[in-house]
Amino acid sequence: MSDGVTPGSWLHQFTEEERRVWCEAHRIARDFQRHYWFAKHHYTALYDRFNALQAERRAPVNRLPIEVLFIIFDLTKEVLPNREAFQWTLARVCKRWRQLIMNDPRFVEVGPKVEHVAPKVEPIAPEQIACHDD
Repeated sequence: MSDGVTPGSWLHQFTEEERRVWCEAHRIARDFQRHYWFAKHHYTALYDRFNALQAERRAPVNRLPIEVLFIIFDLTKEVLPNREAFQWTLARVCKRWRQLIMNDPRFVEVGPKVEHVAPKVEPIAPEQIACHDD
């Protein structure tokens, strides 16, 4: 047989054209199952994200006016000893708070300082590199 079907196998009873059609249908069914599984999981992830966004939007703290949030921030920062740590803590709560903190001049003036500290790298001559043949 030219199509790789051995005599005695269950596919042997079909013609070459019938086997080709059956194999193509089986391949399409497998592809469909794989795409269905991906689509189902992708849909579930999107639906879960949608629900999380709605819950976040509906949270009572997210309905507070910006002015009230800043009053709370101002009252709270007086109690905490480290203002920079306080700002970072507020900025990590949610996207809305991060935008408020980073765009308000009262917080930007003192803003958290971020220094780029890179390790000092010394050039190495090729002969200094040890190679091991294990």
